[in-house]
Amino acid sequence: MLDFELIKNENIVKKIDVSNKNEFSDTLLLTNKRLIKIKKEKYKTQLNIIPIEDVQEVECNSILPNSKSMIWSITAFLTGLLLYLAFKETMLGILFFLFLISLGIYLIVDHLSSKKYQKLIFKTISNNITIEYTIDKDRLEFNAKNYIQLFFKLRWQLLHENSLKINKPNRKQIFSRYQ
Repeated sequence: MLDFELIKNENIVKKIDVSNKNEFSDTLLLTNKRLIKIKKEKYKTQLNIIPIEDVQEVECNSILPNSKSMIWSITAFLTGLLLYLAFKETMLGILFFLFLISLGIYLIVDHLSSKKYQKLIFKTISNNITIEYTIDKDRLEFNAKNYIQLFFKLRWQLLHENSLKINKPNRKQIFSRYQ
């Protein structure tokens, strides 16, 4: 299933997968130690890996459909009206008007039915490494807020565990020659 091995004591906590049969696959794995993005195309696999403790910032952006289609639909309506009036209500004017009105309606329907996406960007400040993952908002099983909360909960646990495991040398080892 995975093209790589997990490190010792590493478990997959959350997996988000977008795939198109055998041609394309985009997966974001959140383990208890790392954040891994696996992007597969037909003959190519790309892996981006960031340790959880290195991530300092997470952005969640909404990508909405472009509003230019609404402007073009209004322009089509006005142009159709002007051509209708310019040809003095002849058959050619009516055809221009109907054609441009249908283009305007198509653009409005396209704008309203376009998918809305969320883009998660995980950034490290020290290495300037980012992992970007885009997913459509219609997927019911994905909730960006919960995912980010889970990520930072794991990050806090990992940092807290690491701070507890630091073995502080006793004084005799550090200053042994002075005693």
